[in-house]
Amino acid sequence: MDRIDISPEETDYLCRAVNQYLQQPIRASDILWSYAGVRSLVKTPSDLPKDITRDYKLLLEQKQAAPILSILGGKITTHRVLAEEVMSTLKLFFPNMKPKWTHNAIIPGGDIPNGDFENFKKEMLKKYTKMPIKLMSRYLRCYGTLCENILQGCKGIENLGKCYGSNLFHRELVYLMEHEWARTAEDVLWRRSKLGLQFSTEQTTYLDSVMQNYYL
Repeated sequence: MDRIDISPEETDYLCRAVNQYLQQPIRASDILWSYAGVRSLVKTPSDLPKDITRDYKLLLEQKQAAPILSILGGKITTHRVLAEEVMSTLKLFFPNMKPKWTHNAIIPGGDIPNGDFENFKKEMLKKYTKMPIKLMSRYLRCYGTLCENILQGCKGIENLGKCYGSNLFHRELVYLMEHEWARTAEDVLWRRSKLGLQFSTEQTTYLDSVMQNYYL
């Protein structure tokens, strides 16, 4: 499989776009980390990118006993509706399936009283007065009400366990492994937190070894 990387042309384009808003321009040499991905799109007669649909298509096959449902295309902004349509399509094979329920469902950690984040933050800072405000702010932004799973019973920062770097403590690490399916340091540092921007190679290697030993 080919390695997917951001191209020099794309890098220059992004730098130019950002520099419209900065007094001190940035250059490609200032970039610490980048990523690129592949977006699957439904094939259309036209080869022009602007003509290719961003919608999704479901392809159901039942050549044998178990059905195969393939999802072609799609985007993150339609993932909930897409999931509902997938389940509706499979209902034929699962007649006892429950009705739709996600439309008004609250995302995990989003059950903040009255949806008032600032008041929620104020109350949490009162509850955990000995915790660093910067660390609390990150927990509250990242986990919402689920941050209690990390902070429960903490009287101070010493109760969070070992620090692996950049305020990543053992309690948060365990939470990510046990509740958010993190299996590697890359999962934690890039796919869950972006703390990888602040971790050295040595710290990352050590974190990976801690996680692998945790599962032994």
